[in-house]
Amino acid sequence: MLSPVPADRFGAIVVGAPQAGVVIAMIPCMAVFLVLQRYHVADVTLGSVKG
Repeated sequence: MLSPVPADRFGAIVVGAPQAGVVIAMIPCMAVFLVLQRYHVADVTLGSVKG
């Protein structure tokens, strides 16, 4: 079940904690992408070269 979205007293949605969680979860994904990017680009360009 989804939890209600927290809001402050003026009705604005509080996004500080979820946004911090997204950034923390994104760090390992970006690290893996940066490490493996050279292999992905090499494989893509290998398949596009003629002859």
